Amino acid sequence: MNLTRIITLLICVVLLGQGIARGQDKDAVREKLDTAIVEGIRLLEAKEYATFLKNFADPEQLKKVTESGKIDEFAQKFGEGKAKQLILVLKAIKGAAPKMSEDGKTATFDISVEGVNKKTIGFTKVGKYWYISN
Repeated sequence: MNLTRIITLLICVVLLGQGIARGQDKDAVREKLDTAIVEGIRLLEAKEYATFLKNFADPEQLKKVTESGKIDEFAQKFGEGKAKQLILVLKAIKGAAPKMSEDGKTATFDISVEGVNKKTIGFTKVGKYWYISN
């Protein structure tokens, strides 16, 4: 009987540890620009627009948006409008080398994507995470 309890306890500890590790991995992907871009594509393709905005919108801009309304409403509008173009842009820059600022906190990619008017997309590192800056 004690052996069964010990095995059950060990299984629970392992599963809990895996859950914690996954949570840490989720945020860790935003610490490097190349993995942040891949995560952004994943969230947009999964239509997780609110999560995408919380993770990738500049924190100051996101604060302004959330002060004037609910993030879910903004996310819905974002999903109906800009999300499709942004997926194309992120896929186009995936694996490409950006122009980096001297301090390594700003990255700019030149883009040429059919149907997208912008010619560049920028990322800024705030703290340890990368955010889209334009």
